[in-house]
Amino acid sequence: MRFGVEDMSGSSLPSRAYNVAVDKGVLDDVLAFQRCVAPGEVASETLDAGERSACAMVWEVRRVLVPDGGVYLIASVHGPDRLGPLLQSEFLGFDSVEHFELGMGEVGHHLHVCRTGSSASQACSATFEHYVADVLHKKYTEVMPLLTQDRISAVKAAFARRGSSGLADVQMLAGEAYEEVFSAEERREYLLDDFLEDLATYFSQQRRLDLHLDASGGVSDSSFLSAEHLLSCDVVLDFLQATQ
Repeated sequence: MRFGVEDMSGSSLPSRAYNVAVDKGVLDDVLAFQRCVAPGEVASETLDAGERSACAMVWEVRRVLVPDGGVYLIASVHGPDRLGPLLQSEFLGFDSVEHFELGMGEVGHHLHVCRTGSSASQACSATFEHYVADVLHKKYTEVMPLLTQDRISAVKAAFARRGSSGLADVQMLAGEAYEEVFSAEERREYLLDDFLEDLATYFSQQRRLDLHLDASGGVSDSSFLSAEHLLSCDVVLDFLQATQ
């Protein structure tokens, strides 16, 4: 046996050289990783640090495995609901991903068996950024959907507190809606400026800018939204549905 220390996200190991890679808990640690904000660093740059690091690790493992018949074994506390988006991406190119419930311990244990095969050729043209984008998309639409039933109820309740008339007649400043919709933890990762920029993009795509007024009654600018623009409950829910 030979032992060595390598960067798991970019090693010096040769490509397509190994039949088996074994991971016992390392991927779990990487997924739990959240970088602190360093001086001069933007808080939003730390968003999804765990997923991005995990993607880099899995991408590297896939690189060093033989293209047909290679096996990646992962022992994890996470089941397919958490690791599925990471391992089953079409841009990664595993031919099959099997899951076995081991059922040991209080938190449970899982074994994931990923095999390389014919699909490797289909993924060879994919870039790492394609892979990361696919994983993050599935994370927020399948694993951690933004628009849950609890959030829908919370948004409706927040608008209902603003007036006695029906929800269709109640409006809220964009800045206030941002505070109501997102938790303090979410707001640390998803800044107000990012929310307003996403809203402007959504309105432009939906061609509904004429329906959104600022606090003085002026029509919204298609290229800019401020925290003073007024939003209805339906618009907020539609936006969350479209952007999750």
